[in-house]
Amino acid sequence: MKEEDIHAARPWLLGVQIATMLPQWQRLPSWLPWLLLLACAWRLPSVERRLTLPPAIGRWLIFLFALIALWNSYHSFVGAEAGSAFLVVCMVVKLLEMRRRRDVYVLLLIGCFVLATDFLFDTSLWLSLYGLAVIVLILAGLLALQRDERRIVVLRRAALLLLQALPLTFILYLLFPRLPPLWALRTHAGTSVTGLSALMAPGDLAHLSESDDLAFRVEFHGRRPDRSQLYWRGIVLSRFDGRAWQPGALDEQPRPPAPPVPALRVDYRVTLEATGQRWLFALARARSDAPDIFRTRTYTLRTRDPIVRTRRYEVSSRLAGRMDRDLSAAARQRNLQLPAGNERTRWRALAWRAAAGGDEAYLQRVLLWFHRGGFVYTLDPPRLEGQQIDDFLFHTRQGFCEHYASAFVFMMRAAGIPARVVIGYQGGQPGLSGGYWEVRQMDAHAWAEVWLPQRAWVRVDPTAAVAPERIMQGATTLWRHQADESAGRFLAGRVFGLRLHLRAWLDDLDFRWRRDVLAYDVAQQNRLLQAWLGGADALRRALVMVAAIAAVFGAMVLLRQVWHRPALPAAERHYRRYVRRMARLGLARRVAEGPCSYAERIARRRPDLAAEARAIAELYIGLSYQADAVDAAQRLAQLARLARRR
Repeated sequence: MKEEDIHAARPWLLGVQIATMLPQWQRLPSWLPWLLLLACAWRLPSVERRLTLPPAIGRWLIFLFALIALWNSYHSFVGAEAGSAFLVVCMVVKLLEMRRRRDVYVLLLIGCFVLATDFLFDTSLWLSLYGLAVIVLILAGLLALQRDERRIVVLRRAALLLLQALPLTFILYLLFPRLPPLWALRTHAGTSVTGLSALMAPGDLAHLSESDDLAFRVEFHGRRPDRSQLYWRGIVLSRFDGRAWQPGALDEQPRPPAPPVPALRVDYRVTLEATGQRWLFALARARSDAPDIFRTRTYTLRTRDPIVRTRRYEVSSRLAGRMDRDLSAAARQRNLQLPAGNERTRWRALAWRAAAGGDEAYLQRVLLWFHRGGFVYTLDPPRLEGQQIDDFLFHTRQGFCEHYASAFVFMMRAAGIPARVVIGYQGGQPGLSGGYWEVRQMDAHAWAEVWLPQRAWVRVDPTAAVAPERIMQGATTLWRHQADESAGRFLAGRVFGLRLHLRAWLDDLDFRWRRDVLAYDVAQQNRLLQAWLGGADALRRALVMVAAIAAVFGAMVLLRQVWHRPALPAAERHYRRYVRRMARLGLARRVAEGPCSYAERIARRRPDLAAEARAIAELYIGLSYQADAVDAAQRLAQLARLARRR
């Protein structure tokens, strides 16, 4: 075939190449998207006429260098990331050699595979809708190869084909045996999505306070605890180097099984967004029966593999009870460790502990100081210099939750009281449609746990002593309040509020998609078939599936017979418009009255319209029987102008 034979499909083809690659732009090696865009620009007719395509040896060299670059990026050609990148490389090379209709078919087929790989990394509602739009582009490219029509007509036909396929898709979704999805494959998409990390330094959590990205959702099976009890523990930090806190290696080891504590139990399901990390978030004293989830020595939950896609897990928490009634010598030493420095804070801690006479009295003395000592809870704390704990407690006295948690734990350890920092999230807000609780990155929080002989590990939140509204009202309300207080940030607060409301609405739709569509598994399908059909056996399922598909096809055939009407010729449309105009003047056309007879009757009744009626009749008859005349276009335009005249 000649190059001109694929000209009509070229715009759709180039659009498919770019559209299938866009969702993976950030996951692909940085050079690969630009290479594809360069290849697409090269195949534009205006560019190709001036710049010839590379010869076969040139295409082989491009392919070879791309393979070497892929190996340098992934050190493998196996896996979701490397495999999807390899498909994009194939698109580039095939695009540079496209000359025949067969090449277009191959490229569109590769586009289908690249689109499918997008769902290995993301299964959100928005990517699914985007995928439908890309499928329309692929169908439009296939249709453009078959017939030369206007682009809007091709696009409309492609969209109609997709709509006709949706009922069949819905039937197969409900009745076809559920199989493990392709996105159940283990992928390693790279960096963490959430803002929390295992290293906490001053300013780390404050940076998250202005992010409205979703962290996780919670569905409580029963009554939800008060907001003040919603401390979602994630990571326990026991090592301090004078600037940053890190988890201890022994603290991350699995905890030996133990019988559950008889205390207030809260059951819930967490839907955690991809983090690229192994830690999970749950309330105090959490336990999960999932086989790949274990509890650490510090009562946090971990998975065996990083969380690279949305993860749902069932959890039970005991909001009362004790953690580690007996503290071993090694654990005590880990939670008393302090580096050299911050001498002023050390002397203050030793003096107050000696004066207090007991650990709990000393603890309350420190909290009272935070409450009355002129400390300020701020989203924009100043930078700390030198001995950071001393600088914060005795100079700046402005900080976010990590500043107060870090300083408080330091003062506890300096006084000989085992203590540690816990980071996670606090609070949250109800979902837009109710029925679940959502926690966002702005709810990131740090607090302390102190070991007291009579009470074991006790949660202490020094932030509540400085800004109790942060705990009682939540981070969202506090952010808006502080933003409104500043004239320079007033507009930012309003924009943030509108964005948060829109984000909550979109997240609610996506949550329903994940819960009601993606979570439709074998168990739910069996329950549905049992309720509808009285059983889920293969024969009954097959009979119902065949009957449903036959009903859909029958309905489509019927609708086509009822609604399908052949398009009228342009001359016929204009003449009917003229007839309707005459009918409004009391000159309706009679049944079986020809154009000439109708024109003569109009001329007799309305001599002022005689010339127009005879001209329209002549033009209409001539176009109906001589549509291929040389001046047909001019005569059609004249007929349209006369038919529209008022």
